[in-house]
Amino acid sequence: MGTIGWIAHASQGKVDYPVLVLMGAGAMIGSWYGAKLTGKVNLNTLILTMGFVLLAVGLLLAYRGALPLFQ
Repeated sequence: MGTIGWIAHASQGKVDYPVLVLMGAGAMIGSWYGAKLTGKVNLNTLILTMGFVLLAVGLLLAYRGALPLFQ
């Protein structure tokens, strides 16, 4: 899916390559450090942290989605 989407956007000239490179580099560095740290962190702490992050992002998205309804 991601590859097909990228091909569609690239064929229309809608890909910002400098942003693509920066975000790709950040993702590679973050995934490398994340993989190293995952083995060193208590499993319950990791699950609790991921749950909190997902809850916070969900609440933020719900707030941003509901904000136009009250304006």
